[in-house]
Amino acid sequence: NFSLPQEAFAEGKRWLRLAPTYLDHVRVFFREVDGDTPWRKYETGDLSPMPRGDLDYRFAVIELPVPDAGRGYEFLIRVQSTSATLLHATFWDEESFANATASTDSFWGFYFGLAVFSAAFALYLALVFRTRLLWAVFSFSVSYVLVACIQGYIDWLIPLPALHLQHYLTSVSVMLSYPVLIWMAAESIRLGEHLPTTYRYVTRTAFAMGFCLVSIPLGFFGQGMMILVSVYLVLLVVLLVCTGYVIWVERFRLSTLLLAAGPLILMGVSGLALSSAFGFIRFSASIYLLWQYMLVVNMLLAIGITVARIARQKRET
Repeated sequence: NFSLPQEAFAEGKRWLRLAPTYLDHVRVFFREVDGDTPWRKYETGDLSPMPRGDLDYRFAVIELPVPDAGRGYEFLIRVQSTSATLLHATFWDEESFANATASTDSFWGFYFGLAVFSAAFALYLALVFRTRLLWAVFSFSVSYVLVACIQGYIDWLIPLPALHLQHYLTSVSVMLSYPVLIWMAAESIRLGEHLPTTYRYVTRTAFAMGFCLVSIPLGFFGQGMMILVSVYLVLLVVLLVCTGYVIWVERFRLSTLLLAAGPLILMGVSGLALSSAFGFIRFSASIYLLWQYMLVVNMLLAIGITVARIARQKRET
């Protein structure tokens, strides 16, 4: 519970924006402080009925008119979710909200344009060259679905309230992203050529991580995620050690350094995002968004270096 003073409405009404979208149920109650007005209720979350606010937008947005009693508002918010309960609420004036949404939606439009291009290009190259690395890079495009869910575009653009499409796509895509990232990292450093036994261990473990998907229909998503994240962190340490060995064996070859750096940096950033979501470190919106930005950079880098490596091999033969 918290309150918003009357001084916050000096320039008129305010907008309350609630994020993220993957929280199952969020109920917002508010009324004027010391007033006789009844409580107003809003419900949001990816298992809640739509519409979820006063605006047709990808996040729940609640209009807060200027309080009549002149004492501000008091709020009660109840969050219920099977995933990490991280609520990010922000207040806006009408003009600032319109400007911010226009710029951020333009950016995400550009982002998903690059995402579609990189995924399609990776699929084309994988079909042409048939390398495991390119198939791993293409498979990692499932993370773009996760980003679209987190940013609220699935329910906003494909409103199917009876199916809860965004809710289940979020769960499926997040559980697939971690094992695919492990696979891509192993292929990027050519672990199978240098340490075949470790490669089999890592890839088979990554494949086994996919069985955590059964926790979704069984109603144990939280427990499944804890198992998946625990295994993921162990494999991260294994891959860090193996990467150092491979780089040393290949005498610090630039292509190996760059290919290894992309997935490993992404794994490190995703670890920070997980720590932020689970409350191990202080929440920062910049850290939480950084791994989403790194997805496109990592895929384009992996595609470019892989194509250059294949071209070099063809010249040598």
